[in-house]
Amino acid sequence: MADPNDEHLLDGLRVIEVGDEVSAYAGKLLAGLGADVIKVEPPEGCSTRNIGPFYEDEPGPERSLFWWHYSIGKRSLTLDLESDDGRATLLGLLATADLFLDARPKRTMDQHGPDEEKIREAHPDIVIARMSPFGDSGPWADYRGSDLVHLALGGPMMNCGYDPQPDGTYDTPPIAPQIWQAYHIAGELTVMNAIGALIDRGRSGRAQTLHTAVHNAVAKNTELDLMSWVYRRARFYRQTCRHAMEEVSPLPMIGPTKDGRWVMALPRGRSQSLIDFLDSYGMAADLNDMPPEGGGANTRSRGETAAHLQEVSQRLIRKFRFEDVPWREAQDLGHLWAPLRKPHENALDPHWWERGSFARVAHPEHDAEFVYTSSKWVSSETSWKVGPRAPLVGEYNDEILEDLRPPPPGEVSRSDGGGPPPGV
Repeated sequence: MADPNDEHLLDGLRVIEVGDEVSAYAGKLLAGLGADVIKVEPPEGCSTRNIGPFYEDEPGPERSLFWWHYSIGKRSLTLDLESDDGRATLLGLLATADLFLDARPKRTMDQHGPDEEKIREAHPDIVIARMSPFGDSGPWADYRGSDLVHLALGGPMMNCGYDPQPDGTYDTPPIAPQIWQAYHIAGELTVMNAIGALIDRGRSGRAQTLHTAVHNAVAKNTELDLMSWVYRRARFYRQTCRHAMEEVSPLPMIGPTKDGRWVMALPRGRSQSLIDFLDSYGMAADLNDMPPEGGGANTRSRGETAAHLQEVSQRLIRKFRFEDVPWREAQDLGHLWAPLRKPHENALDPHWWERGSFARVAHPEHDAEFVYTSSKWVSSETSWKVGPRAPLVGEYNDEILEDLRPPPPGEVSRSDGGGPPPGV
């Protein structure tokens, strides 16, 4: 078996990405899978370079942590796509690529091009993956969107917030999920579809055009409530610190520690192993005297049993400081207990480093290394490609344009698109 550190799923493929925050995550995934992702930026740099926070709180196109995170592993080329020369260069570049990830607004594509017809003329074998707020057709095709708009209009925001009042009505508004979730959802689906299209191209020889409407992707990824509504017209209710469900569960699934931190402790009905675990700390209370669930006038329902187990579990959690809660013991018994960590605490956990979930990436311009999230999974056959750090404005212009110059006599150019690697 080949060393997974030397092989990546999309080795040998070239991707051209044109877009802002809409396509940023999809391009990042493709780079992590090993593709040569070339980000085409306007001469002043992509607009996402202006998204904060910034390194040392000093704004600048080379200091955006958003740009660093979403552009790691990519190269970039600055082009003025509103000019004839810029569009001609892009068409020449697409002739060397396997996939065109295009997230320009439809009106921009219609006004300046190149459109699909011209791209197909230049390179009929390229897979085109379009990303847009509401698709390229229909009454909303020219509407603009944002992460917040898509989360609200698509449904996930209604799943997030605090418990309703006892009468089932809400006196607090929903809360928007964070970290650009709408574009992550659409990006994941776009990449999966693109890989499928590349596999199909290798088998059938045809090159497809794919369209991902961010709204459509988000509206279909609202966990259980979409299918429950479609099949049964069942409503879902948002709950504090737990998944939206058809019924509001009695208690939150997390408990506070004595020093103000939180631990998740999820009960699953009456469990003798959990009762014995609590009893080992002198905290079983009346749990050993509980009758079985259901079957008699004095028995508890499953919901009442779970609520009581949760209440007693939270009493135990309150006995400890955060670092001392015996959550590993509970996990060893098969129970869903876990500490709610702060983001930086995960980056200090040796377990995550051993899995390759984090990596240090060099930034020579700052004479420093920074910790990044890296591999999304562990595989025996392939690995996640880490780095290099996000490109500076115009950093790779000469290198990329050199590929477009005619080769010396006797040398072979890379004008055939490269083709998919073995197995893709």
